Amino acid sequence: MSKTVKALKKKLKTGFALALLKAGKTFRLNRWSGTSFARDFSAVNANANHDNYLHHQEVCDADEPTLFDALKQGFAKDSLTGVPSGGAKNNPDYQDPHWGNTSGFLQGSLSIDELTQLPPELRIGLFEHLRDYELICRPNYLYDSEMPVMISRMSLKLKYPESVPNVYATSGIANELDLLLSEGLVKSLHDDQDGQGFFFRDARQMLMAITMRHDSKAKLDILLDHKTGELFKHWRKLLSKNTDNLYGAAQQQRGWAGKHYFSAGPYALGPAIMKFALRPLQQQQVSGLKPTTANPAAYHRQSVIDYFADGQKAEFEFCVQIATADSIQSPQDGDPPKQVMATEYNDLTWDEDNAPFWRVGKVTLNGPVNQDKQPGDNWYQAKDDRWYSAEQHQYAVRFNAWNTFEQTRPLGQLFRARKSVHGFHRETRMSHCFGDTPQPGTRCPFSSQV
Repeated sequence: MSKTVKALKKKLKTGFALALLKAGKTFRLNRWSGTSFARDFSAVNANANHDNYLHHQEVCDADEPTLFDALKQGFAKDSLTGVPSGGAKNNPDYQDPHWGNTSGFLQGSLSIDELTQLPPELRIGLFEHLRDYELICRPNYLYDSEMPVMISRMSLKLKYPESVPNVYATSGIANELDLLLSEGLVKSLHDDQDGQGFFFRDARQMLMAITMRHDSKAKLDILLDHKTGELFKHWRKLLSKNTDNLYGAAQQQRGWAGKHYFSAGPYALGPAIMKFALRPLQQQQVSGLKPTTANPAAYHRQSVIDYFADGQKAEFEFCVQIATADSIQSPQDGDPPKQVMATEYNDLTWDEDNAPFWRVGKVTLNGPVNQDKQPGDNWYQAKDDRWYSAEQHQYAVRFNAWNTFEQTRPLGQLFRARKSVHGFHRETRMSHCFGDTPQPGTRCPFSSQV
């Protein structure tokens, strides 16, 4: 190694670099025979499958607890990036690089009204009954100039009549069910599908990206290692393929209410593997400064406010996609069987010709939650109304993909990581943003148990 590289590596020992180096030692970054940022599926065989749809098959790596701990530390360090003086409580436009910025809270409903396309054995959980659910929606915008990533997201929290497993409730259950979605594209909008999956295939890729965020010894170790450097280049290529079309003029001119949203990863549906999506029933053309040249958080929030200013509603078809063998690309070198790919690969787009999105219901968003609710209503409390504020107390309501039934749980390593990382990241972010001041209330609007 040249003296120049050695000198550079010596200079780049920041606090974040030291944390990453600790993680690097855990993963033996300088002793690879392969790379610890790629998964080994060589011993995985396909389980028996006799249905017309693929059965999910999870593969848990032995070192996942250590991997997830490294991710927690990476998220915690990242949440310090760009925090303004006095914390985010004094700057409603602050964006955490992983969490983004809330654009407000909306009231609405989900009607499950069409299940004939689902096989009877898959009509379970949220898809067991034809009925309506009251909901709140958190529109969110994520902008990370270093990645770079800019994407609209929507999180839905349903008021559920039965108890649902909940990762935040002290009792482990609550009368709520969460659905988390991110902006994406469909084949009809562009010849090359992209953006339906997540930015990362698995937790190892996410850790690699966090490691690469800063100039550090760990970053140089990755780039100077032949196998890991090639893996990083391959991931960057896939990231561009999965997201570049989202940043084109055609997509950027669609407002948040005119975009398609996807579950950004696979979920169980009994034995099957599903994704869910929202298809807009209206168009929303936007103009003016792009979110990348204006204040992105304020731009997105204002577009939500402007949309409901004249009393119109935002409506979306709620759809479900079931993975089939023909909808999954053929395994390449290093890939596991198709049912494992569909289960463990969060960045994988399934071919819609062989796995169409079936409409199962409709989401209606009526406007901000506080526009017509009165004290005493089930999910409005005059003495604890901080949970819906788009400005100072934007962090109060907690969403998690794991707030759902076991039979419809998230699948894959990245979702397994999120189960613990998201809660840890939130508490760290709250501490950074609000310091020793009282944190905003975290009571779920549908349940006193959270």
